[in-house]
Amino acid sequence: MIFENNNINSIDVNRLDKGIYLIEIDGVKTKFVKK
Repeated sequence: MIFENNNINSIDVNRLDKGIYLIEIDGVKTKFVKK
C-alpha cells in the first residue's frame, strides 16, 4: 500500500483476515476492506 501523504507520522497496518486490514494512521483506526 502506498500513502501519498507525507504529513503522516505513524502508520500501523494489521491484517485481520483475508482482504481485511485495520489501518491506524496517527492514532485514527480505519477498517479497510480490499475487494
